Amino acid sequence: MKNLRLDSAAQIRANAHNIYQQAVVLRQMPMSNATGVTEQERQALGQWYLGRAPGS
Repeated sequence: MKNLRLDSAAQIRANAHNIYQQAVVLRQMPMSNATGVTEQERQALGQWYLGRAPGS
């Protein structure tokens, strides 16, 4: 919906903060949880984001 593509590691890294905010903190991604993201998957995303080294 926001014309954002996440089909490469570089795009995911570049958008890591937004992914974390939308999927973990606000729980707005995916919209209406269309893909059925589980709580465990959200936790894994949060751990991935919080465990990243600065600038990585």
